[in-house]
Amino acid sequence: MDQPTHPANRPALELRLVDPARGRARRYRIEEGLSLFGQPALLITWGRIGVRPRVRLETFVNAAELAARCDELLARRSAHGYVTDTGRARLARSA
Repeated sequence: MDQPTHPANRPALELRLVDPARGRARRYRIEEGLSLFGQPALLITWGRIGVRPRVRLETFVNAAELAARCDELLARRSAHGYVTDTGRARLARSA
């Protein structure tokens, strides 16, 4: 079975939702890394584009829990219409 990539080695994922007709311009960023104590962590920032974002740090016991939470967040944001800069949300994680 393949081992997941160390969280600190994965790039951050930036999602955007822009819908001028509905007045929506939002961003959502998920960055994987390590906490101060060496635990796998997700740094999540979100909010309107052009405004100071809200920030939340979630820590996990292991990388598998982090990966599951990341997949959950990506699925939820994609369902709401968020896309990456390339034009499509990445739902499948690269291990």
